Amino acid sequence: MNNISSDKDSFFDAIVQENAWELAGEGMRKWDLIRWNLLVPKIKESKELYLQYLQDGTFKETVYFNYSDAAKTQIDMSSITWYTDPADITASDYDGSESSYGSSDITDTNDTQVYTNLPSISSGLVGSSIESLGISGTEPSVVNRYLMPIGSTTISASNGTLQNSYGYTN
Repeated sequence: MNNISSDKDSFFDAIVQENAWELAGEGMRKWDLIRWNLLVPKIKESKELYLQYLQDGTFKETVYFNYSDAAKTQIDMSSITWYTDPADITASDYDGSESSYGSSDITDTNDTQVYTNLPSISSGLVGSSIESLGISGTEPSVVNRYLMPIGSTTISASNGTLQNSYGYTN
């Protein structure tokens, strides 16, 4: 926070970023984003960042690990190769492995992780299109599903201007 520009937008962005670190672990990040009307843009940004990481190789294809017990029921958390494989150690030096995020292929339209699961993340809130992949899915007609419903008397008094999001009756 020491190198924040004094203009309003930069300061606001710094607050949003700081709150991301503070509130994500507490399960309160969503409500903070809703308050600032940033939930939809941040979810879309996360989807695009995931695709960028697939393209540039940030995610490994396989994660290797060792077990901490002879029955092979407990994974030794310190042995997991989240980011890189330690030098001079090969896959055969580990007890087990699992495919990871990096095994997804954005050029394969049959890849369910990219072309089925990713578009459906929070689709009720942000739609299912992913611009960078050319996936033109649905766009939400109402993006405030995460808010409380509007009272029926308020809807009636609006003469058709207001309506509740899907799942709520008018």
